[in-house]
Amino acid sequence: MKIDLHVHTTFSPDSSISPKALPRIARRVGLDGVAITDHNSVRARRLGRMPGMVVIYGVEVSTSAGHIIVYGAEEEIPRGISPEELLDYCREHALPAVAPHPYRISTGIGHLAFELTFTAVETLNGGSPEWQNRRAQRRADALGLPCTGGSDAHRPCEVGRAYTVVEGDDPLDAILKGRVRPAGRGLTLMSSLKKGMKTTFEWAARGFKHI
Repeated sequence: MKIDLHVHTTFSPDSSISPKALPRIARRVGLDGVAITDHNSVRARRLGRMPGMVVIYGVEVSTSAGHIIVYGAEEEIPRGISPEELLDYCREHALPAVAPHPYRISTGIGHLAFELTFTAVETLNGGSPEWQNRRAQRRADALGLPCTGGSDAHRPCEVGRAYTVVEGDDPLDAILKGRVRPAGRGLTLMSSLKKGMKTTFEWAARGFKHI
């Protein structure tokens, strides 16, 4: 199955993707499923099943060191929690924990993605420049770590830019067992510069507060 494991909806403050429109958008780009990973919110879970689409509900948690994605979380997780505390929580509840865009300057957790025990590392992020993705992939390959891909979509046109090929019928189990591999593409240099300018403007508009 082809599943975009990193999508934000309007339950995130910086996304314009309607949850109701998401299945149609995902089908149009050839996906079999999506993971809704809104910033610090599990409110999307109230949507329940989406006909014709495999949907995983997760959350992208703003930890004290950067963002971490938890799949299958059913309750809010406090912002500012340490990565170590969050990983303990995930192990206790048998939830996959993935380090997204580890080398993103503003919100990645950097070297911790490869020093702590994550279920997998997101080495192909559709919203990150290719050089960051390649750097993460090289490090993960050297350590033999499972890798995932996700678009990190905040706009409909970004859904499916990067995704994960999942083996089997149970995506969460496949992530936990490492039966996954990333596919798709990241940003070109020019697209990365444009996104950087846009992100900086939005950051300033929020009073220089990270999501």
